[in-house]
Amino acid sequence: MEQNTSLINLTPVDSSTIAAIGHENNTLYVFFHKGTYYRYEDITSQQAESILTAHSAGTKLFEIIKDKLFKKLSEKDPEFKRLKYDR
Repeated sequence: MEQNTSLINLTPVDSSTIAAIGHENNTLYVFFHKGTYYRYEDITSQQAESILTAHSAGTKLFEIIKDKLFKKLSEKDPEFKRLKYDR
């Protein structure tokens, strides 16, 4: 199986909790200000967009992800190297 090497662009978010988010193939990638990256599964592009446009991105994120599978990403995860966040 061929591994995807395209970058996942993370878009900055105006939030005290979230630094940036990115979305690809129903997966949401979140970079938190505390320096951690998380991956949330089964998130639609409409849900990701609603986080970007919400009055409170953090509140909207936690509303959407409360019942979703997630994983904290580390440098060992293949998609970690694909995450692109220009601060």
